[in-house]
Amino acid sequence: MGLPEAIRAVILGTVASGVVGGALGAALGSFAPGFFRWIHHPEGELANPVELGLGLGAVCGLLLGAVGCVVLAAVIARRDAAAAAARGGGREPVEFLP
Repeated sequence: MGLPEAIRAVILGTVASGVVGGALGAALGSFAPGFFRWIHHPEGELANPVELGLGLGAVCGLLLGAVGCVVLAAVIARRDAAAAAARGGGREPVEFLP
């Protein structure tokens, strides 16, 4: 996996995670509004649990998706580098001029 593919995979994975997290948060806010009321405002009234769930789910999904995708890309890059070195196809050393 080259750098452009890794960057594309991290971006797509992060966005997909954010969308899924937002959808799950909105669904939780819709079906169980008491959960957000219990978490954030135990005594008071909550403005809109669906919007709160959408926002929290999207932010958490984006953060976790970004971290997960970066770790996965690093593991794949390390594996590819080790495989190339084992084949003897590693990079040539860079020679610097004196």
